[in-house]
Amino acid sequence: MFIIESGMLKHAIRNKGKSLNEFPTDFCVLDLETTGLNPLFDEIIEIGILKIKNNRIIDSFESLIQPKEYNYSDDDGNRISYYIDDFIEELTGITNEMLKTAPKLEEVFDHVIEFIGENIIVGHNVNFDINFIYDFYEQNYEKEFNNDYWDLLKLSRRILKNLEHHRLKDLAEYFNYNYEGHRAVNDCKTTLKIMNLLKEYAEKNNINYLTLPSEDVDLRKIKSTEDDIDPENYFYNKNICFTGKLEHFTRKEAAQICVNLGASCENSVTKKTNILVLGSFDYNATVKDKSIKLKKAEKLILDGQDLQIMDESLFLDTIK
Repeated sequence: MFIIESGMLKHAIRNKGKSLNEFPTDFCVLDLETTGLNPLFDEIIEIGILKIKNNRIIDSFESLIQPKEYNYSDDDGNRISYYIDDFIEELTGITNEMLKTAPKLEEVFDHVIEFIGENIIVGHNVNFDINFIYDFYEQNYEKEFNNDYWDLLKLSRRILKNLEHHRLKDLAEYFNYNYEGHRAVNDCKTTLKIMNLLKEYAEKNNINYLTLPSEDVDLRKIKSTEDDIDPENYFYNKNICFTGKLEHFTRKEAAQICVNLGASCENSVTKKTNILVLGSFDYNATVKDKSIKLKKAEKLILDGQDLQIMDESLFLDTIK
């Protein structure tokens, strides 16, 4: 479902499943190739799924998906049609020619949902993939895609804390695995392999990845470590507060990212707060279960304050 906020079209908070920390044994590895980052404007162009039982691949599904066709006239008046631009072709290896005969998403979506069933979803930055599936399911079937999920990106950040970057190719390089990226099934296979290697590493080094350490830090005292801050970025000059436990960062790490983008961070919601970021489990439709910060933010919004509430998934998308 989409809402209009401050004159902008935005997605309402998604009622997704639980984010898991335990390494699962039965699950589906999901990867999508898309035309961009935002399900509101962009489309799926390839779906890859591996079905895993007892840590073994028992089935797979893959399909190219034909997105919307675009048309324009060149300088000579010739009509040009395309599905994806040159950047996406080069990034993914998927060509416009390949998409000409591909099915549309609505032609394969029933099978995708049936194939996944109630399995846990595993992926790298899996919220990205789930958001595309969730939105299409909600808009076209009026149903919520609320399978529980396990995120390789989140767990790799917890376990490999000293690694500078945690992209799939960075993890593959760290574990000396040959990664051929940006096709859906290849990314699924790489995710599965790295997942198993990460589990072995955590067990061998006795790393506790199930819980984050408790945090007691004054966010107001965090200073920027960046000299050159882009004043055009979304968080510049914003006052930001966090509530609930974040999945992908400690609160201090998230606050440092925001401060490096030119924001100021607060320990509590005030009349100066512009953004409240919710930990993934802090949102609940039952009023009595909402945090004090969330309740105060909602009251300030009703009183006319320019304050946006965003979940961690949207926060991740925005800082990128």
